[in-house]
Amino acid sequence: YFLLVGGTEGLTRFPFDEVINYDDLVVDLQKNPTRLLHLIKHYILKEAKQYPKVAIVNGQSFIRLFKKAKVVSGTFQDHFTLHHRFQAEKVLQPDIEAAAFVLLTKEMKPILLKEPATDSELLQNIFKNQKSDCPRALIDRGALIQQAPRQVVQDIFACTQKAVPPINRIVYFEGDKRWVLMRGSSTPVEYDPDQCSKEDCFAFYDQVHTIGTDISLPDDALAIATIDHTTNYTDAIQAGFRMRNLEKSQRVLWVASSKLTLDLLARGIREEEITTKHLLCRAKHLQAKVREEE
Repeated sequence: YFLLVGGTEGLTRFPFDEVINYDDLVVDLQKNPTRLLHLIKHYILKEAKQYPKVAIVNGQSFIRLFKKAKVVSGTFQDHFTLHHRFQAEKVLQPDIEAAAFVLLTKEMKPILLKEPATDSELLQNIFKNQKSDCPRALIDRGALIQQAPRQVVQDIFACTQKAVPPINRIVYFEGDKRWVLMRGSSTPVEYDPDQCSKEDCFAFYDQVHTIGTDISLPDDALAIATIDHTTNYTDAIQAGFRMRNLEKSQRVLWVASSKLTLDLLARGIREEEITTKHLLCRAKHLQAKVREEE
């Protein structure tokens, strides 16, 4: 405390019996922030060997701060599965990969785009069945949405005016923060899962935020996930598992870009025969091919 407030000469006053007024400390640090940096650099960092020694987290940005990442709390019941998104030379364990494949290919025929679609056309296609099974999330792994997130949110509101149950709020990302915009409002507020009802909520994940992010949604929510001809298997799985309750009743409906659809058709697969398994197997093939070239 004396080092921070009084500079290095403050060390000569240890030990001390005074009660530290932390409000004053905060004010002093705001006026002289370099003292805090000095303390950390000269009296803390030089003593630190490694901290923390063990971190149980599920955030890619946090893991990347460390030289080595060994374990991560995972989507599956085994909370110590080694995940290769933090170490390129690692691969998914076969049983984990198989479980993911089964959960992401639940008997839902994908939407196949045969021509490039505008954002408006894509959203209209996605929300054409608002009353029977209206989606509760859009996970744009294939980067088919071109507009800024705020504009996409407004377009989703326009497309879901008759949604059942109603969609009254949309959670989206700007920078590293999650924001909530209410229908009819122009001012978003920061997302708080404890204050945001998931029953009338919709989640929009732009491509950058389809890995390592969480938004609370209803247990039976249907998500739309986009996939492109350049989407590899790992990214596809990560995108699909933004839905955390796939082992229960949540589902993912995939939308294939026009380039991916045409690629599959060129391989001799008839349009009516194309399933989600074809999309993910194509992504798996792409990933294996890249690794072979590397």
